[in-house]
Amino acid sequence: MKEACELDKMGEHGWFIELYMDRIKKRVTEPILLKEPEEKRKTVSRRDANKVKEDAMEGKCVVLDLSGDEKYFYAYKDTIRLERKEAEILGYLIDHQMTSCPKHRIEEAIWHDRPVGAATVKRYIASLRRKLSQAMGRDDISENILVTTDEGYEWKADIPSIVLRKG
Repeated sequence: MKEACELDKMGEHGWFIELYMDRIKKRVTEPILLKEPEEKRKTVSRRDANKVKEDAMEGKCVVLDLSGDEKYFYAYKDTIRLERKEAEILGYLIDHQMTSCPKHRIEEAIWHDRPVGAATVKRYIASLRRKLSQAMGRDDISENILVTTDEGYEWKADIPSIVLRKG
């Protein structure tokens, strides 16, 4: 950790280093999928999680379930299974909703400084848009939900968006 702090001269990864140090202190061994401030995190029971998923199927919200081995997106028209990287990208965008997320920030958050091809994020976004269109029963995903911005991508859903994670 000391070496990571020394290498982070510009302080851009301080949040990530702090998150890992906190988890090491607490002896938490499960992987960290995405950055999420502790104050935003809310523990829900399995019954409450099931209720939220039912609400999604009634059109009251959309739910990204990252709590199990398989990742699912619940919406009014359908429930769809997502690939792990698709789910991580979508979770990141929902966590930062109404904020334009630059492509390089998405790459850093998901691939953790491992080099990826220039079109990798773009391919995952295209796949996500197809799946979201199916689940939400909408043809305007790229214009009104998961939009392309000058910098990257933005989650702009006009419906409450909930991410379920392991506690």
